[in-house]
Amino acid sequence: MSQLQGLKKTGFSLAYRFYGETVPPPYHREYTIFTNSKGEGKIAFWPDYIGEGIPVWKYSFDVSQKQIDHLLSLFTESNCLRDVWEKDEMQPAGGDLESLTITVLDKAYKIPPAIKERNTVTKLYAFINSLVPKEVWEELEEKKKAYEEG
Repeated sequence: MSQLQGLKKTGFSLAYRFYGETVPPPYHREYTIFTNSKGEGKIAFWPDYIGEGIPVWKYSFDVSQKQIDHLLSLFTESNCLRDVWEKDEMQPAGGDLESLTITVLDKAYKIPPAIKERNTVTKLYAFINSLVPKEVWEELEEKKKAYEEG
């Protein structure tokens, strides 16, 4: 049985984390996208550095079987179900950071934010972001803008 077939059978869950560039409040942003092999998607969005008094906006959405199948193929293509990643010592300070945890059968595979193989996960990260419906991103951007304006 291939790894892809195995994932279809056992299922998976993932948590993709985006930590925006280091800028003064209220211009920072952070969010986490969650999804699983059942097609359940969620996003939690913070319009500033996470802390006391900072709102978190949460939305749920559906992920189609076609999207799940494509996600599984990207797991294979990016070779992300592994334990060892080479750290990038040259990661620019203050820039955006992304990380991902994929859980399969109680085993968590973690892709840390600063890796040399960044180009191997770029398509995967872009696709995970595309799972969130356009309308949700638009609403989050409207709320973020209002938050920044005080």
